Amino acid sequence: MHAPTAAVLFCTAVLPFTARDCTPTPTDPISGYPSVEICTGSEIDTYDLESLDIDGDELDIGISYSGGCANHDFTLCWDGSWSRSDTKIVNLYLVHDANGDTCEAWISDDLTFDVSLIPEELLVDYYWEYRANLRLEGETVMYYF
Repeated sequence: MHAPTAAVLFCTAVLPFTARDCTPTPTDPISGYPSVEICTGSEIDTYDLESLDIDGDELDIGISYSGGCANHDFTLCWDGSWSRSDTKIVNLYLVHDANGDTCEAWISDDLTFDVSLIPEELLVDYYWEYRANLRLEGETVMYYF
């Protein structure tokens, strides 16, 4: 079995992603997790979202997917926009690249992403509100920064 790799990137495209044009930034020196950056699209292979949790600036995502014969790459994307209700809502997208893996073992994994760049973008317009809902696949967690 091959371990998945994870990267956190901002994506400027909206689903469905069709072309990969992402350049990951170095990992965050404190957390050691990939940092966010703007990118444009990627192909998406299927996965199931099992859990979503936040601890400080670290977004923990539990997933499952079929495979087992190749490395799988996961990229957390944000299109840079947000919507407003009672609290800002940031829609995130998890891009899964199975790298052509057609094996059928069912794999469960936990991915961790550093989302600390999101507050920098949000505070430009709303510097007094230090929270946002991070939404992925219909699941939401409150992010306090």
